[in-house]
This record gives sequence, structure tokens and C-alpha cells, in this order.
Amino acid sequence: MSAPAPTTTFTPKYQRPGSYWTPGFVERGVINLTIRAYAEGNKSWAALRLASLKMLALCQDTTKLYPLVFRSEIGNLVQNVAREGDILIKPITAQDPAFEASIQLTSPDPRRYFETKQTLTVGLPQNSTTGLDFATGGGLDYAASGGGLDFGPAGAIGILTVDNTAGTAPTSPELTLTGPLTTPSLSVPGGSITYNASLATGEFLVINPEDPSALLGGTASRGYLVNPAKWSAFVVQPGSSLSIGLSHSGPSTDLGTLTASYSPAFW
Repeated sequence: MSAPAPTTTFTPKYQRPGSYWTPGFVERGVINLTIRAYAEGNKSWAALRLASLKMLALCQDTTKLYPLVFRSEIGNLVQNVAREGDILIKPITAQDPAFEASIQLTSPDPRRYFETKQTLTVGLPQNSTTGLDFATGGGLDYAASGGGLDFGPAGAIGILTVDNTAGTAPTSPELTLTGPLTTPSLSVPGGSITYNASLATGEFLVINPEDPSALLGGTASRGYLVNPAKWSAFVVQPGSSLSIGLSHSGPSTDLGTLTASYSPAFW
């Protein structure tokens, strides 16, 4: 296992010792795999040939990325990869017929994520519909049989928390707004994202702060309706968490929701 190299650059200082340091980001991930296949007995040559032909067909569709799963003690980690370069196959000397295949894969996003994403959903802030009752049942009851003061159930607070405390790399949640919502806004300590339109019941907007993008129904671009948009404020740094609040300009009784889908990230 290895970590991708940073794109940091160093420029020599003119007639002075040392260099200027220009910090960069992390390069794409490169994974080199060596695979050995063995056939049991000399009667399995046909199966071995078929296996080699299937090996040559790995990751041939250049229009998509393929999930590469790493099994580990903390759970399955996944990277989305594409094939880079040739697939090389050569016979090897072994007790049974065998070959060795070499393949190089590239991950445009060099981070690894848990295979199963976490999903959180929250509604708009709601006031509690109950509270202290000074009349029903004869006023306040401090007796043990009465249970003391009862403020009733709390209303919804309209906040969810994305947790990346286990991660070693920044991660960004996919955020889905589902109507009914009027000019919905998402807020974090470092900024906000506001969609300057309404979502009817059943309509939804998928926001990806890292791309960045805002897609109505998950397909139609609506980035021109998103302002302000402090995309970088919605990136969750490693070892930390981020609380995201939902609000809108319509009635507080509307049943619109915010859903966050995310995974801790690792180099």
C-alpha cells in the first residue's frame, strides 16, 4: 500500500540559497497489480486460456470508473479506478499450468473511502407542539407518582453532523434537498450554500460541494441558481466533524428535508 505524491513545486531563489515553496494538492493514485492464475492438472489448459482472455478484458470501458475494493481489518475500503497502459500476460514455471498478469490502474480521486456510505436525513427546524401544562390534571405535580415537570418532546432542530474523525484525508458529503422547500439554504460555520428557487413536493436537488455542482433531479444543472455558494466550507477535514443546518424562506411547517451521504476518507 502506498500514498500518492503531492504536486508541491520548488522554485530556486535568484542568487540566494534555498527555494520558494508552492504548496499543491495530491496527485492521482496509481495502483500496480500482479495477478497469478493456476490451473489444476494438464487437463485445465482450456480454462487457463479462458481466464487469460477474461483478464485482458478488465476495465476496458474507458467511459467509466470501476470500484476497486481493499479488504481490511477496519472494513472494506474502495477507490474508483480506470485502466492505464497495457495488460501484460506471460506464462510462468509452476507445477501446474499458470500465467502472471500485470495491470496498472489509475484513481483520479486518490483517496480511499469506506465501501458503505453513511446517510443522514434531517427536516426543517420545528417548534415543539407541547410544553408545560399548568391546568390539565390540576396544575404542576411534583409528586413521585406524577413524574415532576414535563416539557414535552423537543422539536426538530434542522441540523445534521458529518463525521470524519476517523479519516486521514478530507471528505465532502453529497447533499440532497427534497421539497417542499422555498429558497433553501445550507449553513456551516465557514459559509453557506443557497438555492434561489423552490422545490415542489417530490422534487430534489443534488449538491456536490467538491465538484462543485447542483443538479435538479440528479441530472439537470442548476448551478446558476446557487448563490452564495461557499463550496470549500463544506469539505470536512480529517479528524473533525461538520454540522450543517437547513433553513428556507417558506413556512416552518413545510416537510422538506436535507440528506447527507458521505464516508470518512483515507490516503
